[in-house]
Amino acid sequence: MWDLRKAELIEQIKQIAPTSFGVQEATYNQMQDLRAGLAEYNYVGVGRDDGKTKGEFSAIFFKKDELRLIEESTFWLSETPENVSVGWDAALPRICTYALFEHQESKRKYWHFNTHFDHMGVNARAESAKLIASKIGSLVDGEEAVVLSGDFNAEPQEEPILVLRNNFQDPLETVNLRGPVGTFNGFDLDAILDRRIDYIFFKETRVVNYQHLDTKRSNNRWISDHLPIYFKFKLDE
Repeated sequence: MWDLRKAELIEQIKQIAPTSFGVQEATYNQMQDLRAGLAEYNYVGVGRDDGKTKGEFSAIFFKKDELRLIEESTFWLSETPENVSVGWDAALPRICTYALFEHQESKRKYWHFNTHFDHMGVNARAESAKLIASKIGSLVDGEEAVVLSGDFNAEPQEEPILVLRNNFQDPLETVNLRGPVGTFNGFDLDAILDRRIDYIFFKETRVVNYQHLDTKRSNNRWISDHLPIYFKFKLDE
């Protein structure tokens, strides 16, 4: 499946040309394919199973000629976030990777956090949201820009999203959505796109554009089982 769609996924990224972007469920071989196909990008992140290359990544790719990497790390969504671990009632180890970037031309900085919440653990998702909010609170100066992206496996009315919306802004609070409301298609060509479980939250910046991209491959199949989210923001002067 990956070999059949990776070229079009890479081409889609090139067309959109994000300054940074997060991935979820990416295995090490997929990370290497993306790195080889996207020469203008580098990435930060580790595999969730060993803190190196095993297991899925929640990595952040960034344009190496536009951004200077200042700081980066990964923590586990668990009671022991500094260690490889499974948290609360989660089925699998889950992680959050983050980076602090400086835009080389403007010298403005922003933090990018990227994550993937557990698909089974109801308590794990709620506690993961609280942990990330706390971690960002301890790392980030109150006036620094933050972007938090990920597959949160939760819909807008559920506790993890309510927690995050209490700490960050949802772009849909300030701009009109372009594209379908939902972000999950499950590779179903007839999917009704009304289930929103992927988000980009932010603080201390301004939204310019926000879209759920429902572009398909040349054979009319989905590029991924989730729709990519496009978020354009402007750092305040």
